[in-house]
Amino acid sequence: MSHALFSRTIFGTHVQANSISVRATKSHIPHRLPEDSKSKGTSLSSQQHGFWFRSHSNKMRACRQRRLMQCVASQEGENIHVPTLPPTPPNPEMLRTIAVNGEVVVTVAETTAIVVEAIQRQQTAPTASAALGRCLTSALLLSSFRGEGEQIQITFNGSGPLGTMNVISNFEGHVRGYVCNPGAEVPLREDGQLDVGSGVGRSGTLSVVRSMPGLPPYTGTVAITTGEVAEDIATYIRDSEQVATALGVGVAVGGPVPGTLCSAAGGFLVQVLPLVSPETLDNLEHNMQTLPPMSTLLQQGVSLAQITDMLLEGIGASPGAQTMTPLYGPCETELLRPRMLRAISAIPPPEINEILEESGHIEVKCEFCQEAVQFEREDLKQLLLD
Repeated sequence: MSHALFSRTIFGTHVQANSISVRATKSHIPHRLPEDSKSKGTSLSSQQHGFWFRSHSNKMRACRQRRLMQCVASQEGENIHVPTLPPTPPNPEMLRTIAVNGEVVVTVAETTAIVVEAIQRQQTAPTASAALGRCLTSALLLSSFRGEGEQIQITFNGSGPLGTMNVISNFEGHVRGYVCNPGAEVPLREDGQLDVGSGVGRSGTLSVVRSMPGLPPYTGTVAITTGEVAEDIATYIRDSEQVATALGVGVAVGGPVPGTLCSAAGGFLVQVLPLVSPETLDNLEHNMQTLPPMSTLLQQGVSLAQITDMLLEGIGASPGAQTMTPLYGPCETELLRPRMLRAISAIPPPEINEILEESGHIEVKCEFCQEAVQFEREDLKQLLLD
């Protein structure tokens, strides 16, 4: 079954709808596992870097059951029937356009492939897939096309069974995220849609950290009020950053073809510049109120340029729109290793030595990418010398 999910906020008014964990018995390390985590044994964590450390001399954490999508051929006599394979999602894309009158900036994103990769890496159940997809798309819209080195981290600490949801995105369109309890589920809403609000929780806190080179990070925190992700992020922008912004995201989990993880995902961000005219505001509000859900538009094959024109109808889009190809990650081993080494450096050398003597290596796992890397003594030689 396909569940089309859509949430939109118009200028703050609702219209519709890196973590370090050390896998060793070293109690002095000042990181605490979130209360909603289901890890067993001695595991310590914080919400900063997104890595797991594991010493193989201790009992390994029980791995979550992996749901593998398989294509099975059935034979009737001499005929073999192969089920239709899920469609390949379109390439991720982002488009940033300035209105002809210079009063509005519109950014739209196609993120289906990114959400599919996140679901595959995190092995999320449908409600968690929808929530994470919305947060990934929102983070991309807020961080892309900004100054070099800028980054945003969005953390939902809600009261729902999904637990903490953490997403990081940067100016280059690189985004990654995870949910603490990816397999958690809640009953469907009365209208048959996934209940993301109950999954995230309708109380708790939403924290947004903006990082810019040469400046201290700016952190804003607001109360979660709906749990629908986009509405809460738009509330943060209105109350904390005090910017007139409309944010809409749509994630369709599943699809008509068996094995489809996400049939459409995307969103838009409309930012109003100072001294905007009343006529422009009237046009924007009318356009957004009549705009179909993003997931529906993308499923129908409507392009990002056409969606932009729909949002700017009666105003006009200027030529020369900026484009970007976002991606999930980075998750390449050669890019993860330096970050992992920096995380290992937080452990005192005597403790590193003790772990190496017990197990011969240290394994580090990125919670965002679900990729594990083993470090031998030779790899850690410089750290031990320092």
